[in-house]
Amino acid sequence: CLYSEATAISLATRFGKLIHEGKKVIVTDSQRFHSKLFLEVLNTQLEKFGLNGCLKWREIELKKVSTRGVTDGEVRISDIVVNLLTA
Repeated sequence: CLYSEATAISLATRFGKLIHEGKKVIVTDSQRFHSKLFLEVLNTQLEKFGLNGCLKWREIELKKVSTRGVTDGEVRISDIVVNLLTA
């Protein structure tokens, strides 16, 4: 989660290195506090490694997603919107 500017910068810097090493990463930022900053720093990091630094957020809607409540364990079916990083 990208709750602070410092966290967004640190994660983007680290993830840039991991992506350069061929690893896959998952980022969550449900409240979108610092998604823009994260993306700017990540693209800069990728360019430093000679990779395409043109990632952008793409919003998609997933229909009928099954989730389970953390506290009550109840299964819920709902539509959700997610943002993916794409080139």
